[in-house]
Amino acid sequence: MTGNKISEKYASFKGTTQEQINRALETIWDETGFNSEEEVFRGLIYDNKKVSTFIMKGSVSAEPMVLKIQFLKPDIEEGLMISKLKEQSLSERIAPPKTHVFKEWNAHRGYGFMLQEWVKGNRIFEMPYALEVEMREFCGFYEEYKTKLVRKPWLTIPENDKDSVRFVLERARKWKDISEKQKRVIPLPEFGDRFEAFGERVKKRFSGIPMEFMHGHLSTNDILRRPNGTYVIMSNAFWSWRPKGYDLLFNIWSCLLRMRDSEVFFDLYKPSMDWLEAYDRNLESFEKGWIFKNFNALLLERVMGSLLLDIGSEILAREGIEGDVALNLQNAHMDLLDWLLDDLR
Repeated sequence: MTGNKISEKYASFKGTTQEQINRALETIWDETGFNSEEEVFRGLIYDNKKVSTFIMKGSVSAEPMVLKIQFLKPDIEEGLMISKLKEQSLSERIAPPKTHVFKEWNAHRGYGFMLQEWVKGNRIFEMPYALEVEMREFCGFYEEYKTKLVRKPWLTIPENDKDSVRFVLERARKWKDISEKQKRVIPLPEFGDRFEAFGERVKKRFSGIPMEFMHGHLSTNDILRRPNGTYVIMSNAFWSWRPKGYDLLFNIWSCLLRMRDSEVFFDLYKPSMDWLEAYDRNLESFEKGWIFKNFNALLLERVMGSLLLDIGSEILAREGIEGDVALNLQNAHMDLLDWLLDDLR
């Protein structure tokens, strides 16, 4: 199994009502004594009604904690992922948050949940832009994560998922299908023959990129630095098999989606190149030149996903990226897509 499937369940997952969330909070309070204080996050599958996860800050017996309710049935429980991560890690600098209570998803309840420590810490940088010193710190974190936190995969990749070309193309086809059904705040752009051109570039450029086991959601929002300088890695449901380098591009992709002042492709490509140069200077876990050689192909995959699913979605609209801001960001991404398709020809 490559890992948890989330966006792929867009059509089958019916969503979660506020009444269901409130009922779950009441039941969990009865079971654990968790007192809800403040909503922290709603994990949406490209639709305000499709709440897959719900995170609430609160306390148990005056001890600060975080409650994470999992409404979407997981392929692999996050609590089990955390256990497997801790079993094989040799890192003294990175660890998942401490889990106090873990209840697996079951059909009768319609959810599972975890109670974890409330982590007091800061992000390495605040999106969308990072200073050079912050990029260097992120790279230092990445080296520790790559060499000591994850020494061996705990999920076995099926034989037919070992081909990164197939992985990327199948995901893109599912994105395209979702994009034609999802509720959007701006219209989907006209792709013309770009999707076919994307497939041709993927077949050519991803054939030499292997699949690797990694954290599939590695952004600055998923890393907290404690006051003592150690790090907590969050969103541990996302450990999975992805094309090599995907985790590095995910960090950049998360930033590009929030560059509200973007109007042309250079507004996106220049900060991407800044990150690329930081990776090349500071990362030793990749053979010299590998990142430069494959960067544009990996960025192409991320840009196509942004255009099909993210820009114009209700998720980003909740962050204020809608109207002209979303249209300008979409146009800049379309320009970047065209530039990448031409460069990778």
